[in-house]
Amino acid sequence: MLFKLKFIPLLFGIIVLTASCKKDTPKSSVKKITALSIKNGDGTIIDISELSVTIGADSVNIVVPFYTDITNLILNIAITGQSITPSVTTPQSFTAPVIYTVTAEDESFQKYVVTIKNGPLKNVLYVGSNNNTFYALKAGNGAVLWQFTASKGFSYSDPIVSNGVVYTGCIDGNLYALDAAKGTLKWKFAAGVTGIESSPAVADGIVYFGSNNHSFYAVDAKTGNQVWQFDTSQNVSSSPVVVNGVVYFGSSDNYIYALNAKTGALIWRYAAQSMINQSSPVVHNEVLFIGSRDDYLYAINTNNGKLKWKYYTGYSLEQSSPYLSNGVLYVGSWYNFGNYSVGGPVYAINEITGTLLWKTADIVGFGADPVVSNNVVYISGDDTYLHAYNAIDGTSLWKVRILANGAGAMVANGSVFISGGGSGLFYALNATTGTVIWQIPISGITTSTPCVIDANGTMMHR
Repeated sequence: MLFKLKFIPLLFGIIVLTASCKKDTPKSSVKKITALSIKNGDGTIIDISELSVTIGADSVNIVVPFYTDITNLILNIAITGQSITPSVTTPQSFTAPVIYTVTAEDESFQKYVVTIKNGPLKNVLYVGSNNNTFYALKAGNGAVLWQFTASKGFSYSDPIVSNGVVYTGCIDGNLYALDAAKGTLKWKFAAGVTGIESSPAVADGIVYFGSNNHSFYAVDAKTGNQVWQFDTSQNVSSSPVVVNGVVYFGSSDNYIYALNAKTGALIWRYAAQSMINQSSPVVHNEVLFIGSRDDYLYAINTNNGKLKWKYYTGYSLEQSSPYLSNGVLYVGSWYNFGNYSVGGPVYAINEITGTLLWKTADIVGFGADPVVSNNVVYISGDDTYLHAYNAIDGTSLWKVRILANGAGAMVANGSVFISGGGSGLFYALNATTGTVIWQIPISGITTSTPCVIDANGTMMHR
C-alpha cells in the first residue's frame, strides 16, 4: 500500500508537466476585403457587369452606372478576417468616402477607404410620347430608368443631351431641361401655348429652338433664361443647326433663316416657294441643304444666302430632313399635293451637283428622317414598315412592319432604335437583319427620333 501511495503523486506530476508543454494555436492576422456586391437601398442587386471594382491594400474604388442612387446603397463585402464594420447589411450614403475596418482574429485591423462614384452616361436612350410622358430607357433591354410627365405630349421634338441634361420640346409650349440621370426637372421655358415641334440644338451654353407661336428662341442652357427671341410670321417646326456662330432654321412662312447665334440679328433669309415645315437644315462646306413643301431640295450658300442648286422631286419634302453621308444627301419624299394618294420614294442626291444618284422602287410616302450607318439607309415609311436600303444603289435590304407612324430611327451599338407608335411599342432591331432584339410597350404615339448615348458614351442624335 505504501508503494502505491508514492506512485500516484509521481504520475500526477508527469501529467501536469505534459499539459504545460502544449502551445495555443496562433490567431490569424489576415484582414482583407476579398470580394463584394452592391444592392440598391430597395434590395435590388446591381448587375456585376455594370460595375467597375478595384480592391487595393487599403482602398476600394467602385464605379456604378450613372443612374444609381449612391445615397442609399448596401455594400455586401466578403472578407478574410474576423469581422467588418460598419455593418454590411445597413444602407449607406456614399456621397463621401466611407471607411470600413476589417478586424483579424488576433484583433489587429486594417482600414479601407471605400469610394463609390457614378459612371458616365452610356447605353441609354431618350424619347418622348404623346401620352404626356418622356422616357429614359436602357439601350440594352429597354428597361425604363425614369419617366417624366407633363401636361401634354413630347411626340414631335427630338431630344438632345448636353452636359448631363436632356433638352426637349413639348406640345404644352415648354422647353424642358431634365437631369439625364434622374429625370428631375432642372427648369422649363415657356414659349407660348401653341406647342414646340422643333428639336433643340445646344452650342456654347445656349439652347436654340423654334416654336409654333411663330418665334425662334435662344435660352441659357444652365438657367433657362431667355437670351434673345426672333419672330417670323408662321410657326417654326424646323429644327436649328449652329455652325461657326450662325444658327440656321426654316419657317412655315417659306423662309430659310440665318441669324447671329449670340445676338439673334438677321444675317440673311432665303425664300422658298412654299413652307419649310419639319424639314431641318444640314450644313456642310458652307452650303445649307433643306427640303420644302414646294417639292424642292435646296442647296444655299451659307455666306450670302444665295441659291447654289435645287432639285425637284414632284413630292413634298416638308417632313423629312436630309441626311448627308459621304457626299450624298438622302431624303424621304412625302406626297404629291396634287394627288395626295400617291406617296414618294427615298432619294439619293449628289451633294456638289444636285444630281440624282438613285431613288427607291418603293413609293409609299416617307415622312420620317433617314439615318445612314455602315452604308445602310434606315427610314420608316407610311406603309407602316421600317425600311433598310443599300446606301450605294438604293436596293432594299430588309423591311419590318412596326407601324412606325413617321417616327425617326437612330443607330447605335449595332441596333436600330425606333418607336412603333401605331403599335404602342418601342423597338431595338438588329441593324444588319432587322430582327427584333427587344421591344417594350410605350403608351401613346411618338414621331420623334430618339437620342441614344452608346456604349462608348457618344451621343447619337439627328
